[in-house]
Amino acid sequence: MASTYNAVSVSSTATLVLDANNGRKGAIVFNGGPEIIYLGMDNQVTTTNGIPVVPFSSMNQTGQFDGWRGAIWGVTGSATADVRYWEWIG
Repeated sequence: MASTYNAVSVSSTATLVLDANNGRKGAIVFNGGPEIIYLGMDNQVTTTNGIPVVPFSSMNQTGQFDGWRGAIWGVTGSATADVRYWEWIG
């Protein structure tokens, strides 16, 4: 099984964290802080409609993203957050 990982700076403008991937078997998105990040399925994600991930915590496909193969976008309320992801494909 192959995997990819990377870091993305997420700001108050919707930022693509992870491209859509039909081969995705799982993914982890980690918020390295210092801001809460809000995750969504497209560039319309905001702090009021996105799923919040507090600093130094993560969301993963085996829980919250179960079966999601579409894009993952993120946004913050103000400052830039250090976001890391790990995706495995089969």
